[in-house]
Amino acid sequence: MDWKDIGGKLRRAFGLQTQPTPEPLPPPTDRYLSARELKTLLECVQHIKDITQTNALALKSLSLATPRPLGDAERDFQDAMCAQFRPLGGDPLQNSQMALGTCVAWLAQLNQAHNIAARNEAVVTPNLALPVRSGSRKFAADIGVMARGATTAMGGICASLSTATPFLDIPNIQRIHEEYAEHGAVMNQILEKITTILTDATYGVRDQVPKQTLSLKK
Repeated sequence: MDWKDIGGKLRRAFGLQTQPTPEPLPPPTDRYLSARELKTLLECVQHIKDITQTNALALKSLSLATPRPLGDAERDFQDAMCAQFRPLGGDPLQNSQMALGTCVAWLAQLNQAHNIAARNEAVVTPNLALPVRSGSRKFAADIGVMARGATTAMGGICASLSTATPFLDIPNIQRIHEEYAEHGAVMNQILEKITTILTDATYGVRDQVPKQTLSLKK
């Protein structure tokens, strides 16, 4: 008897064949957004939501503006300006409100994804040298588009407020100016953070990335 194979014979006799060694999995070619990246996007969307809320308030206030008590010579000009701003309470305001709903939905998704990623990374550290999956990249890019839209609208509304303020009484004007002053401090930071995430998501987090990187700036 071959005593060296006695263990294998006993296993075969009792149907205890050992399972074959599984083939090793191929190395991953991409990754999900990391918990850090998701947290950054979460903060960006919160800022975008805040800017969009102020945009909605400003649009509604401009649509409700009334002429200041100036001379008769300015009356026709004031009435024309009121007529110009009145439609802002229609489609532009509705679009801002729809954008707010999108921000609220994105915040919920990002918060859930961040919590899952944080739990997973407590067990396995992600390979940040890999690019992010295309679906996650598109989501980050969509947030970037929303950021550009909110900040572009903010710039246009601020210009309208500057033009209208000497001639019209605009409800909530002081609050709007204060909120826009706060948003102006973080506006460029939002675009820079999303640009960085999109660059890392496309090429992986490396010491050097290609010179032509994605940018949301003009």
